[in-house]
Amino acid sequence: MKTAPRMIASGSIRSAEIDMTEGTTGQFRQILKDKRLALKNALGHRDEISIVRAADVLDALQLSQERSLAVQSLDLNTQLLRQVEAALDRLDEGAYGTCLHCEDPIPERRLRALPWAILCVGCQEREERRNPRGSTALLKEAA
Repeated sequence: MKTAPRMIASGSIRSAEIDMTEGTTGQFRQILKDKRLALKNALGHRDEISIVRAADVLDALQLSQERSLAVQSLDLNTQLLRQVEAALDRLDEGAYGTCLHCEDPIPERRLRALPWAILCVGCQEREERRNPRGSTALLKEAA
């Protein structure tokens, strides 16, 4: 079993594919904090979910569809917020940038594209082939 990258005396995380200095982890931390703030602000706008009665059947249908989309958006933003907070926890624990499946380092390029990534590209592709609709169990495990 592989172990997570360890902190070395200089305060950086060393691994085969990634060398995260305190500055790099600070950059990721700030990106994640900014994303968390944006998501919390977005989650604060729940007015679209209110149930409004419409006299016209077509208006009622349209309002129902808009409400359904607002609920879906709220759900997705909530899941993403959990992923971002879990990534911040991994940063605090020194486990950030380590794949949850194979425990290999997640390449910095992937983390720059998706800072809350929990899987390396290879494991993500295998997970998507195994479960094309999404890996909700894995996301819950990571959060």
